[in-house]
Amino acid sequence: MKFTKPALGIEDQLAQLIHKGMEVSDPNAAIQRLRTIGYYRLSAYTYPFKVLPDRRRFSPGTTFERALRLYEFDRELRLLVNDAVERCEVAIRSTIVNVTARRLGPHWFTEPQHFYPGFRISDLRRKIEEAAGIRIDMASGKKKYPTTHSETFISHYYKKYGEPDLPPIWMTGEVISFGVLSRLYSSLADKHIQDEIASSFGIHSTVFRQWLQSLAYLRNLCAHHSRLWNRVFSVPPKILKKHKPLISAPDRFYAFAVVLNELLKAIQGKSAWGCRLRMLLTGYPEINPMAMGFSSDWASNSFWNINTAEEKS
Repeated sequence: MKFTKPALGIEDQLAQLIHKGMEVSDPNAAIQRLRTIGYYRLSAYTYPFKVLPDRRRFSPGTTFERALRLYEFDRELRLLVNDAVERCEVAIRSTIVNVTARRLGPHWFTEPQHFYPGFRISDLRRKIEEAAGIRIDMASGKKKYPTTHSETFISHYYKKYGEPDLPPIWMTGEVISFGVLSRLYSSLADKHIQDEIASSFGIHSTVFRQWLQSLAYLRNLCAHHSRLWNRVFSVPPKILKKHKPLISAPDRFYAFAVVLNELLKAIQGKSAWGCRLRMLLTGYPEINPMAMGFSSDWASNSFWNINTAEEKS
């Protein structure tokens, strides 16, 4: 079947929503929001209001404002998650860099013996080189090293040193993506080093390795402003045994919230992030947390209370 739908102008997009039964109290304001948000992005938040089974029309009483509230909630949720992911990522980067530099040396990531047998270090190295600003000259096929870089410390390295051709891990560790950092950790041959890094966060290395993959995935969703509300996540985090009573749906947002709160408490000793999450949901009473995997009594669990005896000690 060939796609033949024409593109619609903003006014026509609004007319289509109205034709499907959506109530719009202020058409001018709605047009402005469609212009700045986008019809297709906003349409994901209209889905719960559509009538089964074909969902071609909206339920009576569906308003543009109700869909917009869902969008605004999801936006605030992403900002909250971004804050948590940033704190976790910075701590994880620092720990991986410090432990591996001390145990394996400044340029261990360029040496094949530090990776498990059969690991294709060439693919990983190419990504690290790109992050460091190294490019391939199309005419000669040779590497071109950066004379400038968005990070001053990378530029300084190449101005002062010619060898090795990549900066040390404490520099490259700051410019590579979180996904590449995750692969570096997961590919280490020395499991004792993996254990040392993971134990800094109170997590077994097997779980920590998978958490890095899930957090990199979550980070990318946030970076692309993708929907977190009501999403079924394709790279859910591994659930710790102690968390299983809390989580009924591992592929929903609540599982990620538990992981973030667990890491934040390990990093900071205690964390108010859970309170901020509770306040966000309280501010949007029309949101059903259970659609995101929350239990009906999640907020009363001591796991989310920053004043528990465990966290005071």
